[in-house]
Amino acid sequence: MIWVGLVALSTIAVCVLLGRHDRAAVAREWEMMLGGRASDHIRALERTCELDHMMADDSWQAARQALRDDDRPEVVRMLDLSYQVLEAATTNRRARLRGVRVCARMAAAMAPAPPLWPAHFETTEVRTLAGVATVLQHILVSAHERFVMQAHVLALGFALALRAMRRARAGEDLAAALLRFDVAKMDWRSLDEAHVEMVRILLVSAAASPRGVAVARL
Repeated sequence: MIWVGLVALSTIAVCVLLGRHDRAAVAREWEMMLGGRASDHIRALERTCELDHMMADDSWQAARQALRDDDRPEVVRMLDLSYQVLEAATTNRRARLRGVRVCARMAAAMAPAPPLWPAHFETTEVRTLAGVATVLQHILVSAHERFVMQAHVLALGFALALRAMRRARAGEDLAAALLRFDVAKMDWRSLDEAHVEMVRILLVSAAASPRGVAVARL
């Protein structure tokens, strides 16, 4: 029985390693299929996302300066403004991810989605979610299944990061609140970068599909 267990564990380890190697090779092949129009969509989305980050970051920086000036009402106001920017952006991201999941069903083949590594996140909830997603990446069989799972995970991750920021705002210690808010905000940004990558994967997959997929509105 011990021998059987060792063989099973060895087989699983080999499959995981081969899966990572194959995913990287396939990703390079899919990258070559990304056309100019899809690239334009991605660049436009990246610019929109970066604008959201800049507004949230600028408000947070203003809150930090207000703390140095001992202006507590201004700290609260600027922190609330940063939160409102990301709250509105979260609604946008989750809606886009819903569209991504629907459109993924129409692609004949799906490029591999990179895993979410727990080490890339700081808040406990999002880091745990990323760990679960990493495990599921190795359990699910098809690229379609892994892609749809990843889209679900990102949508939930946005909600968790936003909740962490909301809780941070409720703290009485404004210095600690600013720090906790910033940590959650950085996790939100990491999720946003992953969300852009999901859209890129969908676009290149749709471009390579023999069926026309209307994804321009994403």
